[in-house]
Amino acid sequence: MKLLVFVSTLESGGVAAVVLTQVKACFRLCGDFHVDFACCVPPSDEKARELDVLGATAYRLTPFSSSPLEYCKDAERAIRESGCDAVHVHLGHLNWVVCRVAKACGVERRVMHSHSELPRSMSLPFKIAMGMAPALNRRYATAMFACSEPAGMAYFGKGFEFLPNIVEFPMEPAEVVATREQYDSEFSFDSERGLRVGFLGALDANKRPEFALALSRRLCEDGVEHCLLIAGDGPRRAEIEALAEGDPHVRVLGQRSDSRSLLRYFDFLVMPSIVEGMSLSALEAQLSGTMCLASDSIPGTNDLGLGLFRQIPCDDPGRWADAIRETGAGYKVPTEAEIARRLVAIGYDSDTVARRLLAAYGGCQVR
Repeated sequence: MKLLVFVSTLESGGVAAVVLTQVKACFRLCGDFHVDFACCVPPSDEKARELDVLGATAYRLTPFSSSPLEYCKDAERAIRESGCDAVHVHLGHLNWVVCRVAKACGVERRVMHSHSELPRSMSLPFKIAMGMAPALNRRYATAMFACSEPAGMAYFGKGFEFLPNIVEFPMEPAEVVATREQYDSEFSFDSERGLRVGFLGALDANKRPEFALALSRRLCEDGVEHCLLIAGDGPRRAEIEALAEGDPHVRVLGQRSDSRSLLRYFDFLVMPSIVEGMSLSALEAQLSGTMCLASDSIPGTNDLGLGLFRQIPCDDPGRWADAIRETGAGYKVPTEAEIARRLVAIGYDSDTVARRLLAAYGGCQVR
């Protein structure tokens, strides 16, 4: 069977990583499976090489904001040229637009995916569009998946299924693998004498990196020896760097290619986000044996049930400092066998998720 995946970009980012991991899991289970992609951002040379390994074509779409008519024409061209049997659309409020085009082209399997709830601040035109989106999505979709209840309610309203994001386990090695001693040297920190607290994500208003800085200050007041490592990039990076300047307990690392190694290095991953879907960082932290402290805005579906996920209201850094101080670095880390059994038990393993996707796509004989 032939699948055409619509996504805004295949470059770095949570949704892009989720999409590619889903596709690779489907390849392993289905011998007669071909995938192409349609996106507005052309793939980088590195990503193009990855697509070549999959035998995939990347069709270019005109941004909807530039020309809705050209966007629809490009979507129709991609659908017809790919000869797809199914589409899987990961475009939020534009899901129904693509699926309407796909239906007009005779594509019978039209799968939509919602990855996040609505932003707290929306323009009037976007509010109007989102008011209509759930009904239109339900009209043109043959299957609807969401990575959390809030994400599904925001874009579909009803009739959707929860589908966890796939995180391969055991996880593939990171692009850069470093030892604790190497990181200690890079960050000028003696991890034998203190805790390693990490923040990993976009430096924007939603992820709230400034809360991590406030947490670090509170840990200092409480006499907790630590190092706060802030990894990521975004519109607030210059502001965060200015706030952290001269603070011996904080390192602003910028964008990194070694996120999985960093997650293993952290004693705690802190996630004070205002809005979040299903976070790959939260899942990978737990699979790495690292305690994840998350705001109560983050869906509980991020908890793998390994004793490594704790939700705390994001109203007071002191409560987070208390949790870190009380837990320390001596918490129990499950074995790989225990983690693997748990993933299968809750249906988060890659084979289970891939089988559900292939059933929605139809026409594929699962191995």
